[in-house]
Amino acid sequence: MGEVIRDGVLYFNPKAINHLRGLTLPMRFRGLLIEVTLEDGRLRVGAEVDSLNRSVKLGVGDQVREIRSGESYTFDL
Repeated sequence: MGEVIRDGVLYFNPKAINHLRGLTLPMRFRGLLIEVTLEDGRLRVGAEVDSLNRSVKLGVGDQVREIRSGESYTFDL
């Protein structure tokens, strides 16, 4: 997925993989379990429901979004 953490933001720099239709993987960032899906020119990140209602900041390129427990966001690539 090409991820890097800068200034408290988890940035993704995904590359298309010709032989895969899509890819989904779980990650833990700042204690919050997130599910990252790369499919059809989009990167979707969903945060699991968390009793502490944590939030994380995620970015692709110059787009940065904050998502909270139970929320998701889809970046167009």
